[in-house]
Amino acid sequence: MSKTAFLVGILTNNKGLRVTGALAALQMAKQRRIVVSYVSDSNGQYNGFGWSAALEIALGAKYTLYATALYPIELSATAISVAGSPAYCAVSPAPTNSASTGAPAAHTPYALPYSTYCYQASGALGTSNGVQVIKSPLDAYGVAAPAVNVNARLRGWFSYGTFASGGGTFVPAVRLDASPFTIIANGGTINAQTGVDGQAYATVDVAAGNGSQNLSFRWQMPGFTATVAKNTQFWAQVENRDRL
Repeated sequence: MSKTAFLVGILTNNKGLRVTGALAALQMAKQRRIVVSYVSDSNGQYNGFGWSAALEIALGAKYTLYATALYPIELSATAISVAGSPAYCAVSPAPTNSASTGAPAAHTPYALPYSTYCYQASGALGTSNGVQVIKSPLDAYGVAAPAVNVNARLRGWFSYGTFASGGGTFVPAVRLDASPFTIIANGGTINAQTGVDGQAYATVDVAAGNGSQNLSFRWQMPGFTATVAKNTQFWAQVENRDRL
């Protein structure tokens, strides 16, 4: 029998993260944001029929989603989210010139649990992974599902590695995911060379009213500014800034 443990934290103003019981936390979801984290076996994903999809659908339907999950940026040639995810998915193909090893040792702790990072030692990243916000999502049964509001004011979060030496640059961007694939926002040039091996965040904001198509938030957009090595990508997330 599958065992799933739930840990729910409450994000409180200027007080950081407070851990409390799951039921008490869920009762507060209409007044404040909550973060749900769970540990499971393979039934947690199970091709879109597992706990991941079920939690997204249930909580999204009752409270609305304020953000996507934290999606690991791995050396993956396929979507790394659960199949049939009701709100979003990681895009593919895999980044080129990248590896899941070789980054500074200080980067390793910042990869998500049971995941790896995507390390670019040389060359351009190519078509990179990211997070897609879907206009009209369906659950694993083909039924319309709750989602992050694609028409809201959105913010893409990118967790990346900084370097003591040799750090490169990248320009996170957002596009409409249908022809002519218009780029509607970018986060400017992010310099990973800080003098310290560590971690930082980059963001890119999208104004409300851009939800005519699915939106794709990527580390490097095809045909846009190429990344310059060295770079390490940990995870990405899209936040609805209109959902308090």
